[in-house]
Amino acid sequence: MYRLIFILLSVIVFSACRSDKQKDDFSFSEIKIARYDRLQYEATVQNSFFSLQRMNTEFAQETRLLVEDVLDLGSVNMLDMNERLCTYFSDSILVHLMEDVGEKFKDVSSIEENLTHGFKNLKKEIRELPVPKIYTQISALNQSIVVGDSILGISLDKYMGDDYPLYKKYYYANQRRSMSPEYIVPDCFTFYLLGQYPFLWLEGHRSLMDILLYRGKIAWTVENVLEGDRSGKTALGYTKEEIKWCEQHEEELWK
Repeated sequence: MYRLIFILLSVIVFSACRSDKQKDDFSFSEIKIARYDRLQYEATVQNSFFSLQRMNTEFAQETRLLVEDVLDLGSVNMLDMNERLCTYFSDSILVHLMEDVGEKFKDVSSIEENLTHGFKNLKKEIRELPVPKIYTQISALNQSIVVGDSILGISLDKYMGDDYPLYKKYYYANQRRSMSPEYIVPDCFTFYLLGQYPFLWLEGHRSLMDILLYRGKIAWTVENVLEGDRSGKTALGYTKEEIKWCEQHEEELWK
């Protein structure tokens, strides 16, 4: 029921909101994704000490997020953390997963292009909005997108496609439908905006309706940033049939 109400609220927000496109573009350097996931593979599977050093120096913040928040292995400063990390990723299932990720995502240029295009559209409206450093990682099937201070991480192992054999062991069909490459860019903007504009838990402003409207506004923004058809398909991942069903049963849903 929660999902159906959320679809309805999002449809209403999509229908009600409109914004005129600006003719001038906001220029900034093209987004280049840092392949931190390759460093992970080299450091843990191939036992590359040089790659492990780079993880701890060039990608210190990314490694801290991975170790402490995503994998929950303890403090990144623990003396045996390098050993713990290598042991964790030595699991045969994770080794196979990392190899599959490397094969599937040899080229991420299309993701870079779509992210660049989306952030240019976003910067037209909010010029002071910072563009984060974006990188890819292997999260061991944990968080899909991680957002830190001026960084945004994409867990490629969560976007292998809804027919990926490993997913069928751990996820239901309705969960797998959003675990495909086409959801990477919409998810990036969704979680980035949720981080930039968190929901304010003010007194008298924490009802389910408040939360649904807040998430609907985020989804509407993502839809416009990525120049979707404003049906909600791009930002929410719902089919046209699902959107149409909600519109047809609007009265029942409200009740």
